[in-house]
Amino acid sequence: MLLRRQCLEDLGGLDGDYFLYYEDVDLCRRARSIGWNVLFEPGLQAIHHHPLHSRPIQAYFRLLTRHALLTYASKHWPDWQCRLIAALVTHEARWRRCWAQRRGDSGGAKIYAQLRRMAREMVCGQIDEAQRLLNAVVRREEQRRGA
Repeated sequence: MLLRRQCLEDLGGLDGDYFLYYEDVDLCRRARSIGWNVLFEPGLQAIHHHPLHSRPIQAYFRLLTRHALLTYASKHWPDWQCRLIAALVTHEARWRRCWAQRRGDSGGAKIYAQLRRMAREMVCGQIDEAQRLLNAVVRREEQRRGA
């Protein structure tokens, strides 16, 4: 992504509500909304030698991507669409938690339980509580990994 410093200053920087993912989409949307041109060059390519869609995704990363999606939806989508995606994420989290428990993955099951709670909080407009839940999982994961 290339952008002018003035654009970033006009926007007040990246939105700190995004932990990881969607911050670039949000930035482009906000830039366009205040009159900046946003261009896409279809000829450019990035090659991921091990793309995420071709490998198993850990519960932790799934929580991060879903949080970003729900944050973006709560900021930019109509209420009914935000509620719909939150309901889908809630059901996905319930299913994945059951599946993780069945496989004996207690850590993954805990993360999916948190994802379900986070989605419910976001659909109820409790963005701060959802952020608190995300931060708790991130801290726990960093401790587990020794970061």
